[in-house]
Amino acid sequence: MTLDKETFQNSSMVAIAAFEEKINTTGWSSLTVATSSDFPDNLQAYWAGFLETNLTLSLTVSQWINTVKDMCPIPLSKDCEVLQKYLSENMAYMLNEAYKHGEHNPFWYQVGLQLWQLKGMSDAFNRKFIDRADLLNHSYLNTMIDEVMGIYLLQLNGDLGDLVSALSVPTLKKGKNKLGHPFIASPSCSALIKIVDNNVYLSHVTWSTYSIMLRVLKHYNFPWKTVNNANSQKIPGFAITFSSYPTLTSSVDDFYLTSANLTITETTNNVYNYSLWNIVRNGSKNSVFTFMRGMVANRLAKTGDEWIEYFKYNNSGT
Repeated sequence: MTLDKETFQNSSMVAIAAFEEKINTTGWSSLTVATSSDFPDNLQAYWAGFLETNLTLSLTVSQWINTVKDMCPIPLSKDCEVLQKYLSENMAYMLNEAYKHGEHNPFWYQVGLQLWQLKGMSDAFNRKFIDRADLLNHSYLNTMIDEVMGIYLLQLNGDLGDLVSALSVPTLKKGKNKLGHPFIASPSCSALIKIVDNNVYLSHVTWSTYSIMLRVLKHYNFPWKTVNNANSQKIPGFAITFSSYPTLTSSVDDFYLTSANLTITETTNNVYNYSLWNIVRNGSKNSVFTFMRGMVANRLAKTGDEWIEYFKYNNSGT
């Protein structure tokens, strides 16, 4: 097996990954996942997700137990049914838009690929292995509509707080798991940017409960096309380094460094204008959650202005 160390690519494999767990010594684990441009983008995304969750399965199970496992057990409560309906409608909307517009719209093509990555994660978490590439088709990805109460909930760490407020589901907003930790995480990030002479200094701090202290520093190298076209150029942000958690496709913190020479970070802001909840409540068929819009912007943007334009598209209000 020959490995190009410069880009962590391997021409004979669709995806390759390396994982090192040092939580008990440094407080962090590290994960590197890379894919090969010799394969279709959807296969790259799916197997990148599968490898990540397969390698971090022990931590992922712990993250699941610590955070969302007890939130909506079967049979679903009325509040959980409300949440499931919203998430399923939103998943169907995203899939439909990705299928319709992926050949010419960069935003929707990248949304579709992130959903493929999530499908790979879901299959690895559920110990399901696909041994034929032709099975990874639209019909198979559509099964994500029925899986929104699975590990997809992990992705919504930064979106759920506003969403459950907008949906008026009090048992979820105020509920706690069997460990005594709240289902909905409190705001937990601050960024500081300071200009000194010709230098820009940046600091980012994340704090929260011990229930989400399973930290993973991730390095993604995904040479995906900008749109679903054979002549399409590679995305500017094909390589991203970011702070994250087990089996999350985004940072949540948020702290990112991209191959387009962008640094992206944030300070969490609460929504205090509750009259806006109606917009969020009715957004299942016209919006994309923050965790996904952020990664789409990271991959497509070459400048700060471009990042904002991509990020604000289909704003979920969460």
